[in-house]
Amino acid sequence: MKISGKKLIRTTLLFFVVWISAGYFFSNLVTAAKQKNYRNPGVIGSFPVSQITIKTSDGISIHAWLAGDNKENIVILLAGIGGNSSQMTDRAALYLQNGYSVLLPDLRGTGKSGGDRISFGWNEQNDLIACYKWLKTQGYENIAAHGCSLGAATIAYSLDSITDYSFL
Repeated sequence: MKISGKKLIRTTLLFFVVWISAGYFFSNLVTAAKQKNYRNPGVIGSFPVSQITIKTSDGISIHAWLAGDNKENIVILLAGIGGNSSQMTDRAALYLQNGYSVLLPDLRGTGKSGGDRISFGWNEQNDLIACYKWLKTQGYENIAAHGCSLGAATIAYSLDSITDYSFL
C-alpha cells in the first residue's frame, strides 16, 4: 500500500499536534499547584508549634511550622510533590525527641504556601534559601535539610547557594 506525500505530511502533522497537545495537558496537570487547607497542629509530640510566614526573593509567601527550642541545631524538613508540612510530622517528632528544632515549610504551590506551579525543585530552591536565611536571622547556628522527592530535589538545587548545610 502506497501512501501519498500529502497524506503522509497530514498524518505526521496530526501526530505532532496530538503529541504536543498531550504533552501540554499532562505537564500542566503534573505541575499544577497542589495547595491544601489542612489543620495546623498545636503541638508535634509534646513540642509547641509556631506558624510563620517567610517571603521568598521572588515574592512568594511560604507557610511554615517551627517547633523546638534548640537554637544550635535545626533541621528543615521538606515534603515530596503534592505533600505539605503535615506529612512530615512523624519525622519532625523524631528530630524533636533527639534534641533538634525543626522547620516544616510548605514549598510553593503546596500546602498553604503561595505559588501556582511546581517546578520539581528549581524554583522551590528559592523557598528553601529564604527559610535558611530567615533561620540565620533568628540566631539558628547549625542548619540541616532533610527532603523527600520534591524536597530532596529542592535541596540539591540549593547547594550552589547554601554551601554550609550542617548534616548533624
